[in-house]
Amino acid sequence: MTDAPEIYADATLDRHAATPLYEQVCRILRAGIDAGHDSHGTLLPSEAALQRRFGISRVTARQALRKLVDEGLIETRQGKGTFVARKRVQHQLDTPRGFYDELLCQGVIPETTLTAFGTREPRAPGLSTYLERHYLVDGEPLAVVASWLPDAALALGEEVAAQRTIYGIVEQELGHRIARVEATISAEQASAPVAASLALGRGGFALVLSRRSFDEQGALCESSAFHVRPDRYEFVVTTQGPLAGVQTRARPPG
Repeated sequence: MTDAPEIYADATLDRHAATPLYEQVCRILRAGIDAGHDSHGTLLPSEAALQRRFGISRVTARQALRKLVDEGLIETRQGKGTFVARKRVQHQLDTPRGFYDELLCQGVIPETTLTAFGTREPRAPGLSTYLERHYLVDGEPLAVVASWLPDAALALGEEVAAQRTIYGIVEQELGHRIARVEATISAEQASAPVAASLALGRGGFALVLSRRSFDEQGALCESSAFHVRPDRYEFVVTTQGPLAGVQTRARPPG
């Protein structure tokens, strides 16, 4: 991006508005990113370039860029400048949906590789078939998924396991209808193999979604652990009010 990019040629700041100037600059830059004019890896204007373009102070320019960094929209690279960051996938947890299907709903087409399939110590009674799959997006690692499936899944063979999603195996191949899903989310220091697979670096942390799925008879038919890169993925829950048991005091009256 040049010091005076064409897509910002008509952008102006309202110096009489109540909205701070740095926030107005944020909105202009954010609009370009959201509209796709500035794609992942695009070099953004420097603080000095923003000063010249909008007639603002260095402090104001720095505030604008810092806010976009905090929002995860841009990233700074030492000695190279500020670039548009890769957008995070937002995984909606309101509706039960498979991991692969959730990516497709976000417009992301992952590349998957089956890296393990066989029998392991059961995660729970009746779940001894182990499946491990790696997810790549745009050639970069996104997730490592470890799943324990019913014993009968082993007879399906590795080829079917490679072609089917986890829920595809459970529902279409084994005949279990998913009726209830339990999930917990945590941040954990990745094991050495997972850290290497996700390019996290030694001691890096991953977001972990632990999931258990039950069929219409209440039987546990799948248990999975999804290790995902925290800079590429986020989990979102939407709830509706009214609030229950609202407290108006931060502490009991003394």
